[in-house]
Amino acid sequence: MRENRRLELKERVTNTFLKTVSAYANYGTGEILFGVADDGTMVGLEDPTSDCLRIGNAINDGISPRPEFSISENSRTGVVTLRVLEGTTSPICTVRRHTSAAMPRRSRSMTSSSGGWGWRGPT
Repeated sequence: MRENRRLELKERVTNTFLKTVSAYANYGTGEILFGVADDGTMVGLEDPTSDCLRIGNAINDGISPRPEFSISENSRTGVVTLRVLEGTTSPICTVRRHTSAAMPRRSRSMTSSSGGWGWRGPT
């Protein structure tokens, strides 16, 4: 398993993943696997259930408008998969206390919907 433009690997959960969420929401659907090292080795997360909650809260609090996403947990490996769908609203930005950042997105409508739990953005 290797990173590419639709797949990002993260060994642990830190808020740096929010920029990747914003990029996927603006430019095309993608996944982030938490608990996987850069070389593709599955290392697992110590508490994947609570990390799922942290990831969802970070997206809800740190990205505007909120993108459509789903989070799933593999209890056997401790790997958490975050799937972010390309949004229909642009730009989708990371939000910090006094600043926001985003790249302009190209115009294209989204037709697919997510499975699992998550938040569906405006359509």
